[in-house]
Amino acid sequence: MRTSLLFGLVAAVTIGATMQDPPPPAPSPEITISPIPPVQGDTMKVTYSGPLPVTLTVDFHPGEPFEIDVTDSDGVDVDVPADAIAVKVTGGNAPANGSVVSS
Repeated sequence: MRTSLLFGLVAAVTIGATMQDPPPPAPSPEITISPIPPVQGDTMKVTYSGPLPVTLTVDFHPGEPFEIDVTDSDGVDVDVPADAIAVKVTGGNAPANGSVVSS
């Protein structure tokens, strides 16, 4: 009798533990550019909300892509070329972020 009660108690605890909802997924990292839109000839800040450090690629149009290393939550200041008309930042496990550049 004691064995069956103990078995029933263990089974109830096990079933209760397995019926709990799974934990919510971790938020996806994000790349942030500010200000939006970036301004030609000024600086913009690039931040990354995922694990640091991370290397991101900055691609101004026109221009050649280049890499930046984000090492802390303060992000990195990037000079916006005077002739830039658009920018896209990619890397890490985040979706790309881009913007048209204002003059």
